Amino acid sequence: MRNLWLAALAVCLIASGAWAQGSGVSTARSLGMGGAVIGVADDAAAWYQNPAGLAALNVPVQEGKLWGADVAGIYASQDTSGGSIDSWGLLGSGWQPAKRMGFGLGFGDVEDYVTIIGGGFGMGIGDTELSAGISIVNQDYDDVLIPAQTGYSGGSDTLLNLGFLYRVAREEGSPVRLGLLVEDLTDETDMGPWFSAGVAWPATPEWLVALDLRDITDESDNGPYLSGGVEYKPAKLANWAFRAGLADDGEDHNLTVGAGYAWERWRLDAAYGDVADGVWSITGSLGF
Repeated sequence: MRNLWLAALAVCLIASGAWAQGSGVSTARSLGMGGAVIGVADDAAAWYQNPAGLAALNVPVQEGKLWGADVAGIYASQDTSGGSIDSWGLLGSGWQPAKRMGFGLGFGDVEDYVTIIGGGFGMGIGDTELSAGISIVNQDYDDVLIPAQTGYSGGSDTLLNLGFLYRVAREEGSPVRLGLLVEDLTDETDMGPWFSAGVAWPATPEWLVALDLRDITDESDNGPYLSGGVEYKPAKLANWAFRAGLADDGEDHNLTVGAGYAWERWRLDAAYGDVADGVWSITGSLGF
């Protein structure tokens, strides 16, 4: 049953659990925070997590330039009763964050499950704090494990996803980010559309709290899924970030932990999730 659940996540491209967050299309940072990303969505994986985040990216912009970008390479491994499932991905987001516009592209491969390629665009809406985005994701299913575990006969789907992000300004501190994500808008998987919401709350300059409520309308018959996590960047260790979270897989809430180190334009993140027999992920990122 658990293997069936993991396969269904891969087929639907719905990142409701920590395993999916480490599946080559999202980062170790996401896994470390329990997979709660809809309100965060500010790095190389924004186009996939919530394309509206492409209008509010946290990417470096060098002096004299109008654009900036973040590129990440990911490797993840999931232990299961039948062995291990390896995945990897290469993704990036960027363009003109000062003008609240951004693009993103990515590729990921989950061994014996699915190959994913896609991209997205996001922009701010007028002078408001609201941004919107759209992403198109193609999933090419492998024929090895999918038919045996789900009955699916292979092939591919192209999914259309919409995202919205609203920033709530505060007198002190960074804005609170409220996100809404509509996945598989045209119901290509016969399980959509999926409606999900998230919040990213910078409680203090050192603490970020993130929560996601996925599959609000329970299209999967196992939802909704509530996942959450925190990111801590201690003032005395400015280059470090520490993360922990709980990922909801429909049966239980699974502990995730992670850490990251940044120097100059580079970042290295690692995370582990207590999902099934364990999943771990490592991400190397470059901002330019």
